[in-house]
This record gives sequence, structure tokens and C-alpha cells, in this order.
Amino acid sequence: MAEHNVKYIYLGPVDNVLLKLADPTSLGYMVMNSFQIVSHYISKRNPEEKVGVHVTSNGAVKICEYTELAKGLAEMRDGQGELVYGQGARATMLVTREFVQGLMDDPLVVEGVNRK
Repeated sequence: MAEHNVKYIYLGPVDNVLLKLADPTSLGYMVMNSFQIVSHYISKRNPEEKVGVHVTSNGAVKICEYTELAKGLAEMRDGQGELVYGQGARATMLVTREFVQGLMDDPLVVEGVNRK
């Protein structure tokens, strides 16, 4: 990728025909803010919606599989009545080549998920 001057990589599922590939607005946002990764989300309609969510853990944003989020947490609402864990992960993101290369230097942690 380096020899072809690839700077950004789009990751997304192949089974979503409505997906906007390599969204230029997100890419511009990423470049303007010098982010290494941008992950997209949609607002969940209800806590039962079977989609992973963006959560903050130890200061880092992570994606939590919906099967791993306790029912009480999934149903928790803020002062405005919005779901606290309502940022549904779309499984689409943009990353820099440097970010991916940095992953190669650290051991990869693999976690299994048992879906209901």
C-alpha cells in the first residue's frame, strides 16, 4: 500500500446495498481532524435492536456486541430520554494506513462472540 501511496482505507460490510462507500464527508472530517480512525454509527430506535453499540471503556471508544450488553445497560436512558448506549455500530469505518501498520506491531486480541 505504501508504494502505491495509499493513505486511507475504507472498511465496510459487503451485504449492505444502501451503504455509501468511502463517504467523502467522513473522509474530510477524518483528514481535517487528523484522526487515525472514524467509525460510523446510527441512532438505535429501541434497546432491543440487535446491533453493536459504541461505548467508552477506560477512555477509549470501543464497539460492544449487542449480546454482551446487559439488559439494564441497554435500556438505560439519559435526562432527555435518549438511550445512553444508543449509538448503533454500522460496521463501517475509515482508517489510515499508519493505523493498520501500527496494528501489525501489537499482538492482536481475538474475542469470540456467541450470538443469541
